[in-house]
Amino acid sequence: MRGFRAIKGSERFEFDRYKVGEKFNLVVGRVAGQKLDKRSGLVFLKLVGEDGTQVSREKIWEGRKKVLRAWESLTGNPKIKEELSRVKEFIQVLEEDMGPSIKSKPLPLKLLGYVAPFEFKSFSDSLLVGRARLFWKRKTGEELLEELKSDEPFWNDLLYALRKGLYKTEDEEVAKQKFLEFLKKWESKDFLEELRKDWKETLKKFLKG
Repeated sequence: MRGFRAIKGSERFEFDRYKVGEKFNLVVGRVAGQKLDKRSGLVFLKLVGEDGTQVSREKIWEGRKKVLRAWESLTGNPKIKEELSRVKEFIQVLEEDMGPSIKSKPLPLKLLGYVAPFEFKSFSDSLLVGRARLFWKRKTGEELLEELKSDEPFWNDLLYALRKGLYKTEDEEVAKQKFLEFLKKWESKDFLEELRKDWKETLKKFLKG
């Protein structure tokens, strides 16, 4: 993955995917009306190649992965890069051990949104990054864990994936504790503040090219 590249003439920003020759793109566009201060305006991040006519759970899942990878490639903060890498590994384990249907289910999508909190909006035929909910958490890690446990088949599959694919342990309690620590990291006010600052810096890099 070669990371961030910009084509300034078209304001087209590209990030390589893992497979050779395949890319996803982020495009920056500005909207401003008459008699507005030149410092004003709106900035949209558009996922190029994604049809925005219908925002499905699968599109939200893939969109969160794409923005996460782009952020990881651009951040200059080693601590943030490490945490984003951990989330990326977590997503990979979910997909590999729980199957492709996981992307279309509401509870796994809610779990993904806790650690990759990007929302998307449909505009015309485009899919835009609506916001990054990095500044607050309505649920604690413990509350989310209890919600996951309420769907017993899903929880059992998730716990198996955590034990075998992520934490490499036969001890369920060890896996649960490590998973809770992973979630609680994303409710820490100090960590969320650091994420917020880094996300702002990353947006500047998108715009500067």
